[in-house]
Amino acid sequence: MLLVAAVLLWQPSNGQASIQRNGETIYTEVERQPEFPGGKRALSMYLMKNVKYPSVLSKTNYDPGKIIVRFVVAKNGVVRNVEISSKPAAAEAQQSLQNYLASILNAIEKMPRWRPAEVNGERVASLYILPVQVYVN
Repeated sequence: MLLVAAVLLWQPSNGQASIQRNGETIYTEVERQPEFPGGKRALSMYLMKNVKYPSVLSKTNYDPGKIIVRFVVAKNGVVRNVEISSKPAAAEAQQSLQNYLASILNAIEKMPRWRPAEVNGERVASLYILPVQVYVN
């Protein structure tokens, strides 16, 4: 089985460059994207090492499809406000899917600090969207 993380920055369709959350500006469009230490390849390797895919999902032939992980990379590079969405699972796969999503959440929350995004040469908090796809052999 192969875990692939396609690294993308969310680009809003309404033209907003930032959003407000709890009095903080979180940028959705930046001049310099946040970066995992070592870049995209290192991020994929980190996820392959730290995310556990339950074998039960393979046995039930359940394909979780693309899992969407959204999080904020703070000005200091800390990853926070992690949200995960996925398609619904059949009854026999629900618990295994929840374990898989918990594994993804745990790996994301324990990530090392990123290089934060920049706007006008200043470090800023930014929204990051990370699609995660598992290919089962």
